[in-house]
Amino acid sequence: MLGTSGCAVVDAYSDSILANTADWSSGEITQQHVTDSAASISIRNWYAEPMTSMGGSIRPQSFAGQKLATGAGVIVISFGTNDASNGVSAGGYSEVAAQFYALDWLNRARAAGAGCVVWILGNPAAYADRPWAGNYRAYLEAFNGYLTGLGQNPTVAGGTLKLRLVDWGLTERQYPQLAKDQIHPTAAGAAFLGEDIKAKIKTCT
Repeated sequence: MLGTSGCAVVDAYSDSILANTADWSSGEITQQHVTDSAASISIRNWYAEPMTSMGGSIRPQSFAGQKLATGAGVIVISFGTNDASNGVSAGGYSEVAAQFYALDWLNRARAAGAGCVVWILGNPAAYADRPWAGNYRAYLEAFNGYLTGLGQNPTVAGGTLKLRLVDWGLTERQYPQLAKDQIHPTAAGAAFLGEDIKAKIKTCT
């Protein structure tokens, strides 16, 4: 969280939504907009791996189930989209398992010393052209609802954690020009997303 000096060291763990590769997203632009020298907000680690999920057997993120690096007061997490699409189309894990994995990420963030997690919610309206679009929507709506239901100060293993949500999916629906495929931000969308993340970080007091 923001320390007594007002500074915030930020680590990020993500799928392709925050990736630095042009074919997926514009994560470097997001980082530029999160960083704020006047507010002493700085990025330390940015682990964004395209096509990954929170856990399970289908392309888990490198840090799934592993200890997270200590030293960051705020951890940004962006998972849910691939978990939902895998869950309904490729034999991935259930909605209940997704909630378990999400709680595990929160527990490990707290164990690493973070006081605040900013979680980026995916877009349930994506994949509208797929035969499993309805199941995907239901899965991701349930997942996003689970995180929302935890509240802003959930109790996790090791104590209380501040949880702030960035509803990127809602932004995509309201401003479709900010996304290229209802999932990944354009350059303008990446800037918008970075500003939203920064605003949430500033509430981690």
